[in-house]
Amino acid sequence: MERLAGVCPSCGSHDIVPIRYGLPGSDMFQRAERGEIILGGCEVDATSPNLKCRECEHAWQTDRATGIP
Repeated sequence: MERLAGVCPSCGSHDIVPIRYGLPGSDMFQRAERGEIILGGCEVDATSPNLKCRECEHAWQTDRATGIP
């Protein structure tokens, strides 16, 4: 499972998963079923969130290169 550093800016939880965009293949569907990723759909733009908290469902965007909000 992909572990992410940091905390949710809304609730402070460390239970954070990445949001993945694009047409998912079977691997992405399986990872989503296991709760390792969130499927974000096919449309993505510069303001699309890339992380989501599994505790409070808050989604936000970080700098994709550094992971810093």
